[in-house]
Amino acid sequence: MKNFLHKVFSLLTGNEKRDLGFLFFLIVIMAFLELTGVALIPPFIALFVKPDIASQHQHIQDVYHYFGFQQFSHFLLACGGLLIAVLWISNIFKSYTMYRLFQFTYGREYTISTRLFKNYLARPYKFFLSRNSSDLSKNILSEVGVVVNGLLVTGMQVISRLVIILFILVLLFIMDPMLVLAVGGFFGCVYAGIYFFFHARLQKIGKERHEIVEKKFNDIKEAFMNIKETRIYGSENMFLHRYAKNAEVTSRYSADRDTIAQLPAYIIEAFSFSIILIAVMYTLTEQGLSFTDVLPTLSLYAFAGYRLLPNVQMVFSGVARMRFTLPVLDTLCKELSFNAEAKSIEAPVTNSKATSLSIQNMSFRYDGAEKDTFHNLSLNIPLGKTIGIAGETGAGKTTLIDICLGLLQPQSGSVLIDNHSVDSLGWDTWRRHFSYVSQHVYLFDSSVAENIALTNDKSHIDLERVQKILELVSLTDVVNALPEGLHTKIGENGNRLSGGQRQRLSIARALYRDADIIVMDEATSALDSITERKIIDSIHSYEDKTIFMITHRMSCLNICDFILFVSRDGKVDFGTYDDVLNRNQNFNLMVNN
Repeated sequence: MKNFLHKVFSLLTGNEKRDLGFLFFLIVIMAFLELTGVALIPPFIALFVKPDIASQHQHIQDVYHYFGFQQFSHFLLACGGLLIAVLWISNIFKSYTMYRLFQFTYGREYTISTRLFKNYLARPYKFFLSRNSSDLSKNILSEVGVVVNGLLVTGMQVISRLVIILFILVLLFIMDPMLVLAVGGFFGCVYAGIYFFFHARLQKIGKERHEIVEKKFNDIKEAFMNIKETRIYGSENMFLHRYAKNAEVTSRYSADRDTIAQLPAYIIEAFSFSIILIAVMYTLTEQGLSFTDVLPTLSLYAFAGYRLLPNVQMVFSGVARMRFTLPVLDTLCKELSFNAEAKSIEAPVTNSKATSLSIQNMSFRYDGAEKDTFHNLSLNIPLGKTIGIAGETGAGKTTLIDICLGLLQPQSGSVLIDNHSVDSLGWDTWRRHFSYVSQHVYLFDSSVAENIALTNDKSHIDLERVQKILELVSLTDVVNALPEGLHTKIGENGNRLSGGQRQRLSIARALYRDADIIVMDEATSALDSITERKIIDSIHSYEDKTIFMITHRMSCLNICDFILFVSRDGKVDFGTYDDVLNRNQNFNLMVNN
């Protein structure tokens, strides 16, 4: 229990914990008002059926004369009005408390999901190489809601119901301790027995549901992201079958959970009415009391049962739902345990441009790999030049750039800028000097201008600069032909554009940033040779910029100032095009073939 509460509170900030304390205060007041309403029922019924009681109780006489009542009927009406007022106040306050409760708990879906998203965005690049994006999306979009609804909302409802139950039981205990102990003990045994019989099953299906939901997210993502291949190969039924199979299992588990949660209600309901009827018949036949004599007490138990039983059932079903949700809570606590605020100390961004990039004694190996991608590599690269990066597929060209960007951390060695370690500068600061054009273009479902400027704030977009860059990448005519020009939405991942147009738009984004260093990772693979050459010449027109061009095209490599050739054995050859061509047999074979 202590571990469970620690996990739940770990999801809340300091202010949220204080808000939780205020909610608990409201819940106690709500329970007191509920108790007051229940406690006023018996004396009012007694006055109604036996008016002579008023003359037998001094306290009632004192109230009667203090307010100056002349007729008992007026006094009875006043008591009825008081009872109605208390019931209304109780229910109004209960509505307000539940509103604040729901406002707090559902507000946590916003804060926790935002924290989790921020947490993922702060993770090292290496983290995303080993995690499926469907799993991360599921945790943010689905599982946070499951925890909020299954633990926070339900937990607060359980607490509020428990307080109400406690207050009502105290009242009933004062009236008849033995009856409360006997009936309460019996009901407690029924609920406890059902819970302990099914609690392992609840946690098991909760864990399996958590795993299957990830598969459902992945099924949908893979089908939609590859819709062209899905349609061409006619594999719609494959994805549909995978999704339907997983969806059927999760629906069955949800049905099992709710059935277990509701099971005691039917048993307790039957026993409750049976006990009330038996008690009434026993009192009337064995003790010789009239119905008028037992009506006040009977009304108390009836109204208490009316208030008590739904609350007891809510507590049980809430506990069952919370047990079902525990595996998801464990996952979220584990994911949020990463300190998203822990970043290297960053130096201020300066306008001075670096002149050299050095790698010293660097070794790198991917997790699970049998050998190093690079071993004890040392390299000095002059900046302000165009460097063509070539090599066989899978040799490590992109890996080397990722290390220089600080996206991947080597097991040993260091990256230096003008003989100063990038660690002292701060990798985030260093990355601000880069623009990057990936071989896998990703565009957003927003306007052309917003995609280039990477912002949703139109006031921060320099439209004149955007127009100039579109001219450099030969997209002016394409954009002008769109319905709303620069402000036309281009669809998910730019699906309203051709492959070459998407690639040029990605290059335009890199140029708009006006960074010192531009990395082009197979950035012109979808372009024809004429357009490619025009864009490369335009990029070369920028003075003092460093361009890393990862490519297999000789038409790009032979115009570079230097060639960096990566072999499969992790060795790197660096020099001018002619020098590397003359001394490196593998590069020579690549050029000639």
